[in-house]
This record gives sequence, C-alpha cells and structure tokens, in this order.
Amino acid sequence: MKMCGIIYYKSFHPGKTVNSLVIRHYLMQKERGHEGFGFVGIANNKIITCRATAEIGIVSYLNKYPLTEILFHHRMPTSTTNTIRTTHPIVISHPIYRHRYYFVHNGIIGNDTELKAKHESMGIRYTTTQLSEYSDFLGKVEKRYEFNDSESLAHEMALFLENRHRKIEAKGDTAFICLVTDRDNNVLKLHFARNYGSPLGMKRTSDYLMIASDGVSDKDIPPCQLYSYDYKAQRISGKKIELPEHKLGNIFGNTGNHLQRLELIELLIMEYEDAICRIESLQMKASAGADNELYENLQMEKEHYEERIALLAEEYSCIERI
Repeated sequence: MKMCGIIYYKSFHPGKTVNSLVIRHYLMQKERGHEGFGFVGIANNKIITCRATAEIGIVSYLNKYPLTEILFHHRMPTSTTNTIRTTHPIVISHPIYRHRYYFVHNGIIGNDTELKAKHESMGIRYTTTQLSEYSDFLGKVEKRYEFNDSESLAHEMALFLENRHRKIEAKGDTAFICLVTDRDNNVLKLHFARNYGSPLGMKRTSDYLMIASDGVSDKDIPPCQLYSYDYKAQRISGKKIELPEHKLGNIFGNTGNHLQRLELIELLIMEYEDAICRIESLQMKASAGADNELYENLQMEKEHYEERIALLAEEYSCIERI
C-alpha cells in the first residue's frame, strides 16, 4: 500500500477538457489511496470544488462538470478517519491571508500538533478538526479531537508564500501542489514541490501541463525545489526551498500506539522502495544518454532513500521488541 495520490492536468487549449485524463490517471495510480477524494477544477474562469468519501461519488462529479484544469487528490488516511471534512483539497481562506490557497499533499507531518498550536495562537482556525469519537480510527482513544496533519503544512506554505514566515517548519514526507487565487477566486499561481520522502513528476507539452505522484516519466521533480507556474506569464520558474524531513526515531509522535507506528513505518518503507525503483529506471535512461551528471545526482538521491530505509527498519525492529 502507498500513501496518497496527487494528479494535476491543465489544458493549454481553450475549451478542451481534462476530466477523462484525470480519471484515467487515477485508475492507473489508484493503489495510492481510495478512502477520501477531492478536486478543485477550473472552467470559464470559475472554480469548482468537489469532495467525496467514495470513488463513485467523485467520479460522478468529474463526469458532471467539464473542466479545463483539475487538481485532484485521492487519499489513504494516516491521521484521521475518512470523512468529507478531512478530504483534500484543504482550502486556506483565513482573514489573515491576502490570497486563497487550494492545497493537496502526499505524506505524513510529524510535528503537526505543535504547528497547530502555533497557528492557533495566531488566530488561525483549522477546518479539518473533528471529534476523534467519530470513529475508532487506528484505535485512537487518547485524543478527543483529530485533524488532518496536511493542514499544518498548508498553513506553513501559505505563511511562507505571503512572506509572513521566512522558513517552513513542517517536518515530514512532503509532495504538494498549491493553487493560489485572489480573494475573488481569480487564479494567480500554481506552486508544487517535494522533498526526498514523497514522489512527484512533471511533464509539459504543447497541449497539457501534467503533475502527478506516478506515471509522469518526463521529469522527476528534484527534491527541495519549489516550482511556480505564473498564469499571467504562462511560465514555470523554480527556486531552492527547505522542506524539513522527519527526525527518525520520533516520526509518529508519542501516541504509545505501537501497532499504528509499525503500520506507518511499513508504508514509508514501501514508498521509499518504490522511489528507488523509479530512480533506477531514470538512471538507465541517463546511462543510455551518457548523461553522467544526471546519473550521479540520481545516485545521491537513491543512497538517501536507502539510508532512510535502513533507519526505519532499525526502528521497526526496536518497536517490535517493546
């Protein structure tokens, strides 16, 4: 099993819809998650947001609204149960922000509780919070409330993009796409990035811009590089960004739920193993093209994943002995 899936398609031809492309891509990477769905779509300069807890619901929405641009998320819950409130996109539209943010994320944030307290001290109210009694998700009985950990990263990114914070403090496995609009929902920019912990690929043709967790082999987005698509200039630019990773050994907090910790470690290991396979495939292409610099850069990334797998395996073994 893998963690959540991200899919983004934008058509460069007026009136040409991308709904069928998104559905096809979802079916290809469906194993990344099918317990919670949502998308934000654009057609005729209008934004539509739809959510569903079941596949049949989200597919019906995709068939209902013809859209030329779609940012789609399908979830494998790791922090809450599967409810409408906790699905993506997470919409950040708080009075303290100049803009509105539609945010989708794949990964696990390890210091989400700490960040939520910090954000709430600023007057920010989380929208994904719900009573933990709503379900017995992974045996949670210690906390009265639960929330989607991705919302902590969403606010960190919004604060960073508006120059209110100089750095992002969310620590975890991160791949995200963030659509930014003004307060009247006019689209401004699309931001996307990842760190070593989560995959994300990009492909741009004369017809489409595509970004997704799997199945986009044209360009594997480099870790810790923030890409921005400017709607007015129709240009993609990039810059270095610090996206902190987990401190291994304290990845999942102090819940005391050993079964939950073991399950999440297994998910991370499988995610990293998939990343290594993807890198090895890219290395073969680099080798065939005699691109030694790309090959060496990929090798460094591969070794990073191998090191994290070894550390996670060690932690798994220690927890099993408890």
